[in-house]
Amino acid sequence: MPPENGFLGNNFIIPFLGVFALSLVFKLNNNLKEIQHKKVIAELSYLKAKINPHFLFNTLNNIYSLALKKSDITADAVLKLSGMMRYVVTESNHQKVPLEK
Repeated sequence: MPPENGFLGNNFIIPFLGVFALSLVFKLNNNLKEIQHKKVIAELSYLKAKINPHFLFNTLNNIYSLALKKSDITADAVLKLSGMMRYVVTESNHQKVPLEK
């Protein structure tokens, strides 16, 4: 009969440590993927937050210019801006949006 070392012997400890290490590696890998996904989402949100004010400022300046010229397309420009802002508020949070929108 072989001598036992520890509680259940070496025959149990080595496979247990292997399974434990492997499960730890899988868990760390999953955590890393989740953190990378959250980072991408945060970067995209930051980019959207940065672009939207600039876009709105430029568009309003263009509409103001049209109003000063008393252009016939001023009302259409305001309507298009309204549609774009509605899209940003309601649709831009979806992962995928049809190209038509």
